[in-house]
Amino acid sequence: MTLLVSHGDADGVIAAALVLTRLEKCLIRFSAVGKLRQVLCSLIARYDLGQELWILDISPTEVTLKLASVFRHVTWIDHHKVDEAEAPGNVELILDPSSPSAAQLVASYLGIESDLVAMANEVDTNSVKSDDAAFLRDYIGMLKHKYRGLGLNRKLVSLARYLASGKLEELMNKESIIEEVEAYRRRVEEYTKISIERLRIEQLGRLKLAIVEKSTPFVPIYAICTELQYHAEAPFDLLVFAMPVVERNNIKTKLEFRTHTELDVNEIARKLGGGGHEKASGAVLDGFYSGDKLLELLKSYLGKET
Repeated sequence: MTLLVSHGDADGVIAAALVLTRLEKCLIRFSAVGKLRQVLCSLIARYDLGQELWILDISPTEVTLKLASVFRHVTWIDHHKVDEAEAPGNVELILDPSSPSAAQLVASYLGIESDLVAMANEVDTNSVKSDDAAFLRDYIGMLKHKYRGLGLNRKLVSLARYLASGKLEELMNKESIIEEVEAYRRRVEEYTKISIERLRIEQLGRLKLAIVEKSTPFVPIYAICTELQYHAEAPFDLLVFAMPVVERNNIKTKLEFRTHTELDVNEIARKLGGGGHEKASGAVLDGFYSGDKLLELLKSYLGKET
């Protein structure tokens, strides 16, 4: 049995589905860069180290590379910008930040041609045009809003297997799922409106910032970014989304960065210990940052950008 860890977004689910077309017997865990170390430790404790491990759409670090390398062989495919890291001899590292999606890299690596790749590219670059890509983005969004933990993982694994079997249309035509996705889309529209009404706009030197602090049950980042393109003060050099999270009784602040211009938001995220892409990145900070405290933090880290 092969172990597979992938990012729990549309790109990561599609990347996992592509691997499933070649390796049906996979144990799948969906995760994120901040939780990968914990997931790897869990896999090491529970499973035979003679297994093969795949990691998709999650950035490697020196620590996670060493942890992963205890398995017999590791295939690690990602498209985020990362610091150069030396991979152990049994870790095959395929990194290409110029790729629009990890799914595209996986398909190329496996020699697969699939319509799923176009969907991953659309969603991961926030340029959704097709109904299929819109459904997949919103279905996963609905699942993340409704489920947590192992329950969410089971749903995402089921979705990956549907995609691997070419059954997306079957899923899209299920009445119960149609109703849930439509209800989710109504909430996205409502929460987008509320977030924009409470938008904070700041000018830091040459940079115009749009700051969105969490004021709804979830923050539909892609929808807010799209809507703000038509704002009277657009374009915004830096869109900042600040969301408090609780991890093991500790309060942290999850920051997501986007841009309407040519600003490299990945560089900003990296200064804060995070990373991602030039147009979309993020970081998680210890403590609670809001209002003027958040603004002062941004001022201190933007530095020469302003």
